[in-house]
Parts: sequence; structure tokens; C-alpha cells
Amino acid sequence: MRKGKNTDPRAPSPTMTELILFNAPQSTCSQRVRFVLQAKALPFEERRLDLFAGDQLKPDYLKINPNGVVPSLMHDKRIVIDSSVIMEYLDEVFPAPERLVPDDPVERASMRALMRFIDELPAAAIRVPSYNLAFLPAFQAMSEAWR
Repeated sequence: MRKGKNTDPRAPSPTMTELILFNAPQSTCSQRVRFVLQAKALPFEERRLDLFAGDQLKPDYLKINPNGVVPSLMHDKRIVIDSSVIMEYLDEVFPAPERLVPDDPVERASMRALMRFIDELPAAAIRVPSYNLAFLPAFQAMSEAWR
């Protein structure tokens, strides 16, 4: 566990809010959320999951995210899941230093269309082969009680 670096004086005080990011370094979805946290200079605690060890399928993490995927964000003990949802949530809750979502409705619609495209095509294209290659054999080897 390590703290996300933050030296930006515009960032909220750590006592003002608590952000904990459950993620995996190699996860592209986790990388997207870490980018937003850094762009907004938000202090956060990082809890890294070892996907190859099956951390995302352990009971403690499944209580946080029943889908067993990363990332998940805990904000003041409340959970937000799904990278796109987390990114928009962070932008709404922490509008400073500047909003990442455009004010213009047409530009905002274009941004959401691009986000949906990324979620449906490139992210899925990475997720399925990664799962089949790295996680499916381990999952199949688990006992029924563990699954």
C-alpha cells in the first residue's frame, strides 16, 4: 500500500476527504482512474491488488466490488465502481482545479461517446484475452467452495 503523490497546493486537505483506490498497475481501467486522480491533484491511498494471485476474487474484495474487477474507489467509506463512472464521479465531486468534462452539452456528448467507445471496444478487446490467458486457468483450478 502506498500513498498517491500529491504536492499540489490546490488539492483538498487529506483530512477533508478520504479516497482509497483499489486497483492493479497493469489494468488499463485502473490507469485511467489514476490519471484523473493525478490530474486533479487529489490525495489518495492506493491499495494494489495482485490480479494474478486472484486478489480481486477474494471475499474481502468482493464485498467492495461484487463484480470482482478493478478499479473500485472508496470515498469516505462509500464505494464507487467502474472506471468511467469513477472518473465522472471524481470530476463532479472535485471540480477544482478545473473540470475535465466540457460545459458545452454537444462537447460533453462527444466526450461521453468517446468514453463509451473506449469502454465497449478497446477495453473489452483487452479484457477478454487477458482474462482467458491469465485468469481463466486459475479460476478453473479453484474448488467450488472458493468460487
